[in-house]
Amino acid sequence: MKQKNMIIGNAMGSIVTNSTLAIGLTALINPIKIIDFSPYFSGITFVLVACFFFFVFAKTDHEITKKEGSLLIVIYSVFVLSQVFFGYWQ
Repeated sequence: MKQKNMIIGNAMGSIVTNSTLAIGLTALINPIKIIDFSPYFSGITFVLVACFFFFVFAKTDHEITKKEGSLLIVIYSVFVLSQVFFGYWQ
C-alpha cells in the first residue's frame, strides 16, 4: 500500500513542481500578460473533468483500476485531438 501512495505522491508532486517552475521561470524572464482567457477555456474544462474523475476513482476502494485508468487516458486523448483539430483555428 505504501508504494501506491508513493507513486501517486511522486507523480502529483512532479506535475506541480514542473508546472510551477516552468511558469515561474518564464515569468521572471518575460512577464506573462493574459488579456483574454477564452482560448484557455477548453484546457481548463478538460483539467477540471480529469481531476473530478481522478478524485472519484481514487475514493472508490482507494485505487484506480485499469478500466478507470483507461477512461482517464481516453479523456486525455480527446483533449489532445480537440486541440489538434480545433485549437489552431480559434
